[in-house]
Amino acid sequence: MSDHQANEPSPLPTNKEDRNTSEIDDEEDWADNSSVTTDDDEPSSNPLGKKNIHARRYTLIPKDEDGSFTIEGGRKPKEIHMPPRSEMSEYEKNLANADFVLTRLSLARFPGRNGHISPGIYYAGYVSRTLETMAEEFQHYQKLWLASPAYVSVQSTIRALKRDQDSRVPVDNIVCLALGSPQNMKEECRAASLTQVAVLLTIVEELDLNPQTMPGKFIAQDPVFTPLDAEFLASLGFLVKSDPEGFLSITPTTLVFSIAGYLEMDWVISQGPWPAALICSDVEAFINRLLEDRVREGIKLVVPTRRERGEILGMLGGCDVVGLVGDDYDDDGGLEGWEGVGRQRVYWRRKGGEEKGV
Repeated sequence: MSDHQANEPSPLPTNKEDRNTSEIDDEEDWADNSSVTTDDDEPSSNPLGKKNIHARRYTLIPKDEDGSFTIEGGRKPKEIHMPPRSEMSEYEKNLANADFVLTRLSLARFPGRNGHISPGIYYAGYVSRTLETMAEEFQHYQKLWLASPAYVSVQSTIRALKRDQDSRVPVDNIVCLALGSPQNMKEECRAASLTQVAVLLTIVEELDLNPQTMPGKFIAQDPVFTPLDAEFLASLGFLVKSDPEGFLSITPTTLVFSIAGYLEMDWVISQGPWPAALICSDVEAFINRLLEDRVREGIKLVVPTRRERGEILGMLGGCDVVGLVGDDYDDDGGLEGWEGVGRQRVYWRRKGGEEKGV
């Protein structure tokens, strides 16, 4: 869905250069252009009438060694030619520092398209690891997390929510989105990903859930995952799924953990069963900031339409909202990988607010 963001979610880029990907923007490739939304559209009053935005499955197939690929799954196969790395932008040339590079399939669902997918491909750089060395690196960041004041604050937040759990929809499964790769070539990105894993395991423990004894109840989805990432997460009890299977795993009793997601992901979630809880950025504040930034001279941003904003906020409207680490807590305590975690919110649905989901 999106590249891992070490900080808070970023606004959706408006061109393929910003996305660091080769996009397919052919209007004829849309399945149903009549469903494209505009700011004149109001939020749907009939969510059950929405079409299946996950109807298609896309596959990336290498065609030859010169950087040509075929994407299958649309109305017809699409061919894309990636430029050699020697011709890439300066930003992309940092891939030369990676131990290895993989070509990844990008499935972008841009605002105003009512879930239509713009498939593309991009390069991602990684470092070499074994399962043992990845586990050791995780233990390093987990140790820092457990020794931090933020750990105690998160415990207090979840315990306070549990005290009133009879008034909230219960949680019995987890879907983790946009975690990022623990094998990312950039150390700060690995630190963020592994710290987020440590945070999530703390939350899971406080909710009295156990990934090791509840198979199939803990799902992770991010297109940047490597096979080793999947093996590492499996050792912790998480099953890695491809887009859109992670979204389709969300149920009315799911907690969605998405610290590094995009607003387009929040909208996709809103089109299915509304989860019991979400841990993500302050969605309304982020939307308002995007709307303000869009009107500034020289800034071009893709912003959700009025209808899409209504659907996202409608999903969150029946939730109690608290800061994950307390609204007044902003000290990282020297914690590596902290960026982004301290600004997250917990949205937990009150009983009686769950019947509007699809």
